Amino acid sequence: IEEQPSTSTRAIAKTMGTSKSSVWKILHDQQLHPYHATRVHDVGRADFVPRVQFCHWTLNKCLHQPNFLNHVLFTDEAQFSRDGWFNCRNSHVWADENPNFTVVGYHQAQFSVNVWADIIGDHLIGPFLLSGDEPYQNIVGSHGLGRRNHRGQMLIDFCERNGLIVTNTWFKKPKRRIYTWKAPGDWRRHQLDYILVKHRFRNSVKDVKTLPGADIDSDHNLLVAKFRTRLKKIIGFRKRRPRWDLEKLYAQRQSVQETLEEKLGAIEGESGNAEAQWNNIKECMLDTISDLVGKVEKIARKPWVTQEMMSKMEERRKWKNVNNEEGRRKYRRLRNELKRATDRAKKEYLEKILHYMRL
Repeated sequence: IEEQPSTSTRAIAKTMGTSKSSVWKILHDQQLHPYHATRVHDVGRADFVPRVQFCHWTLNKCLHQPNFLNHVLFTDEAQFSRDGWFNCRNSHVWADENPNFTVVGYHQAQFSVNVWADIIGDHLIGPFLLSGDEPYQNIVGSHGLGRRNHRGQMLIDFCERNGLIVTNTWFKKPKRRIYTWKAPGDWRRHQLDYILVKHRFRNSVKDVKTLPGADIDSDHNLLVAKFRTRLKKIIGFRKRRPRWDLEKLYAQRQSVQETLEEKLGAIEGESGNAEAQWNNIKECMLDTISDLVGKVEKIARKPWVTQEMMSKMEERRKWKNVNNEEGRRKYRRLRNELKRATDRAKKEYLEKILHYMRL
């Protein structure tokens, strides 16, 4: 003990060939007790100047912006590596009184610890805890972890106002796939991180779980969700080109030809480059067609469908819903009449188009 005050009872028992309980009894009889190291952060002389400078800078900001501190998020979110720092859990010193003794213990594995809490304005932002056995309407499921606290109720109110659900409370998982944070020493585990989605997309969420083995350099576990969604096809608006009435053009082809020749003759003597001449010819043609022919109106039905056919279709639809012998008989009659009429009208329309093409 005098040579190595930080030695352990296990090492002494192994060296002396005795049991640990015997070593503890002997040390107790000698009034020796293990004292663990306590971390103390002392403010040195070098810390005074930068702290005063920061205070003056903050006061100056507050003079020009009275609400400056309300827009600053103060947090003790920091990451401390256990490799090379004081290992308070395994370091101790045997002495008969409380000594001022420091021992640097290097941990056998490198890992880090995150400490966090936020202050903004006059609000303290802390962890949000939702109960695992207290489902709330269609927002929180029954597969959470822990007990709900005040901040958890605030989160539920926020979800209720915005139509959100807490996705990782709706899937039954083992606890190691539910908790997202564990306290140092693994003495307590909580579900602090959540994935919120709109209620309308609830069926798109297929699975939510944590990945404890993911290396994200944090004491929080990675929380992942599996979604299945369908991308919406965006149809762009395109301006349709005008459709001219070709039947009217064929009927008035003589007057269209005479008017077009007259307009082209009027601009024949005008000089200009090729682009200007082409624009003049195009305007003459468009003006002539617009005045004498015009555009064809868009119709939802086929060109050969007449109003008489539409009336028979409506009557056929009415008799289709009549479930008796007379209704079925009239429905079959109208169906046959419509088929003969549409076939005949379609054939005549196509023959007319072919006749125009031959001309």
